[in-house]
Parts: sequence; structure tokens; C-alpha cells
Amino acid sequence: MPPVLDAPRTGTVEDVTYLGDDAYLVMFDSVDTIDCAEALAGCSCLVRRADLPEGFDVVAQEALAGYRVCDEKHGFIGTVREIIDNGAQQLVAIDGEAGDVLVPLVDAIVIAVDEDARTLTTRLPEGLLDC
Repeated sequence: MPPVLDAPRTGTVEDVTYLGDDAYLVMFDSVDTIDCAEALAGCSCLVRRADLPEGFDVVAQEALAGYRVCDEKHGFIGTVREIIDNGAQQLVAIDGEAGDVLVPLVDAIVIAVDEDARTLTTRLPEGLLDC
């Protein structure tokens, strides 16, 4: 994502609708034309932690505890013990046969979350596991 310079760069969320398959329709007060919306399609939205509702991160952390973690290459890794916020990023603490494994909670590594099956699918970097 390079930043879009010719579209609004700030705004307030007016509405969010879950579309399924980890897709959301987000309505911003500063986006009022289809051209503007199309210019922003596919861009990431950054939010200051202070602007999130109180307890937002606690709910997410508690919600993942106990999820099974399966990697594309290595198969079942273990279960989520907790989410650790180290200040720079969140880490998924996994208990499993490989011992205690810490995995950054980023889209490039945690590639899918199946809430119904209570499973995280990962694409672990080479060398993270010694197996």
C-alpha cells in the first residue's frame, strides 16, 4: 500500500458492515463520491490505539485463547495460550509439541481465522520451528 495522496487521508468511521470472508464495508464521513471510494479501495486504515473503544484489545485477546493453530507447511502447531502485546506488536503465544512458540499477529503470518472451527491458519517463516 503506497499512500493515496489525492484522496482523503483522515476521517471518522460512520458505519461498518461485515460482508463475510473477512471483508468489511466501512463508511467514512470524508468519503462522499464513488471516485473517492475507488481511490481508497484496497488501502489499509490506521487507527490510534487511544481512539479505539475501551477494552477492544482485551476482547480480541480473550477471544483467541484456546484456538487451534495449523500451519500450511507444518500442520497442527498447538493451541493459543494468549496474545501478548509487547508494545511494538501483538504476539500469539502457542503451546504445542515444539514448546512455547511466539508468532507475530500480522496478516502475512496469521493468514486466516476461522471462528466457527476456532482455528488460526498460519504461514510461518522458515526457521521459526525446528521441525
